[in-house]
Amino acid sequence: MAIGPEQEQEFNKIVEVAVKEASSFLTSNLGQSSEVEFSRLIDSVMTSDKVAIKADSGLVSLASNHGPISLIIANIHAINIAKLIQGDETEKEELTEEDLAIVSDLFNGAIDTILSSFKAQHEALELALEGASPKILKLEDDASLELPAGVDDSVGMGLKIKLESGLEMGIQIELNSALIEYLVGELGGVELTSQAAAAPSSDGSDEEEIQDTLANEEGGANINDGSTDFNPRRNLGFMRGVNMELVLELGRSEMPMSDILTLTRGSAIELDRPCDKPVDLYVHNQLVARGEVVAIDDNFGLKITELTGNLDLVSAASSLRPEQ
Repeated sequence: MAIGPEQEQEFNKIVEVAVKEASSFLTSNLGQSSEVEFSRLIDSVMTSDKVAIKADSGLVSLASNHGPISLIIANIHAINIAKLIQGDETEKEELTEEDLAIVSDLFNGAIDTILSSFKAQHEALELALEGASPKILKLEDDASLELPAGVDDSVGMGLKIKLESGLEMGIQIELNSALIEYLVGELGGVELTSQAAAAPSSDGSDEEEIQDTLANEEGGANINDGSTDFNPRRNLGFMRGVNMELVLELGRSEMPMSDILTLTRGSAIELDRPCDKPVDLYVHNQLVARGEVVAIDDNFGLKITELTGNLDLVSAASSLRPEQ
């Protein structure tokens, strides 16, 4: 481990804020009260020039501009998360590529939420995910895998996710030590708070009144009173009138700067997605659906063929619209 005791102490403070943001994000996306707990920094599984993980685990890596962020998760936990998001109650034991893709999108969204919170409290922070699509690496059996590019000395973080349903899962996140050093250097002296927990309220009475009203109207419990009777639809009702930007991604391409500078009118760029594959729909950098490009009058449109699960709660919130 390249970081020293003082850096570790400062990093632990940063992580405590990060897990609160992650808890709020998971609560919204999994449809039930969720809590993330950070235990400690642990021995990294990413050593030397290889990483070896158990056969029953999946590995997801995100590229950040200060080194990779990787998630190691047991297959059974990835399956359970995917089932929650899809609303699937069937029994299954084998992790599919779709399951891991769903977990990857969730992981990507959680990290993006944490970074956004940090940036809101420290504008000088230069930290971003290099791509919206995580790199998914799944091992079929015991094997070694080349480390993600840019890893100097990885550090492992032990975390536990607890869900309202009683499900608990341990996960490990690997961070490049250079990324940890950067975070400590930028945020070590900043009084960070969880943006998810810091909901604005005049004197607290308005918030209590709103929560009591919602609880009485829907027969649900006040989410601040410690009860586990959690109703996710109630907390999304206020979002009905919020305008969001939708981005349709046809594909991506990487080109050397020398080739980009030669582009002229009429130049053709080949994308990484076959023309017969569905395109992705993003809302606020989150993948929510896939579909086919269609023509609507004189404009392009999207015919949705698949929901990733992130729209389920928002759709449910429409039932909160008051009757006219």
